[in-house]
Amino acid sequence: MSRKKTFPCGHNGKGRFCHHCAALKANEGASNGSSSSSKDELDPAEDKEAWREAFEQDPIPLAHLPNKGLVRKARVILEEIGKGAPWHQFNGKRLQHDRNVVSVPLGRRYRILFRTDDGAPQPVEVMSHESYNGTKPGRR
Repeated sequence: MSRKKTFPCGHNGKGRFCHHCAALKANEGASNGSSSSSKDELDPAEDKEAWREAFEQDPIPLAHLPNKGLVRKARVILEEIGKGAPWHQFNGKRLQHDRNVVSVPLGRRYRILFRTDDGAPQPVEVMSHESYNGTKPGRR
């Protein structure tokens, strides 16, 4: 069991360093760096428009995904597999009823389907786990 100790700065606490002083340094660094980067940032309207335009470059529709995190993860998976990374790396599995289709999980509720007829996986669709389960013969 760890005990409180006195750090060189005079604060008391547990751990390797003083969290109070670390938080103060982080706030100082953020306030100093933010003034120069505020010019480079897009305003919210431009940022939203750039996000919408990014969907046009996706190989399959991703706009129906519920949040930005899933869209970003899907784009990373699509890009890596497009470059030649093995789909096993992303926990992909072949479907039992159609061995030419590979399912790669995208979180707990969504799957990306790839077709491997010609050897290289080609993205087909992103679907929810519920609709994905409905594609299996004899399951519903």
